[in-house]
Amino acid sequence: MRKLFIPLLLFSALEANEKNGFFIEAGFETGLLEGTQTQEKRHTTTKNTYATYNYLPTDAVLKRAANLFTDAKSISQLNFSSLSPVKVLYIGGKLTIENFLPYNLSNVKLSFTDAQGNVIDLGVIETIPKHSKIVLPGEAFDSLKEAFDKIDPYTFFFPKFEATSTSVSDANTQRVFETLNKI
Repeated sequence: MRKLFIPLLLFSALEANEKNGFFIEAGFETGLLEGTQTQEKRHTTTKNTYATYNYLPTDAVLKRAANLFTDAKSISQLNFSSLSPVKVLYIGGKLTIENFLPYNLSNVKLSFTDAQGNVIDLGVIETIPKHSKIVLPGEAFDSLKEAFDKIDPYTFFFPKFEATSTSVSDANTQRVFETLNKI
């Protein structure tokens, strides 16, 4: 009886402590000593963004997003400027947005200057993924179509597009654009 009691007593000492997750195994403590958990927070937008700007939600953008750095041929054809790492172009009736930054950007306002020097706000894109190329149809923003309809087809006009953060952009997006403006 004594031979059975001692092994049972030893096995009961090897059970886990439910409070801290430590185990006693042959005189050594093992288990989780320290743990960290990171969680990416999704920033939700307020309704005044919808009222102020033409708004493109994430699902509409992600359907048209592709990775910038897919293969050597596509990488060699990219034109990068350190002054504008978020490049916006309007070519052939399509709006192309290239994000060369290693950051996901949220609630980015797109605008351009027309031939008369007026700044025209296109709208806000909810999410621009890092290292992505997004091709949107020209009809995605009503103000873009209206502005280009007013331009004489024989006028040479190359608009300068600009991407900026908004008051509802997350802290990282605002920090990135503030830093870029200092360059």
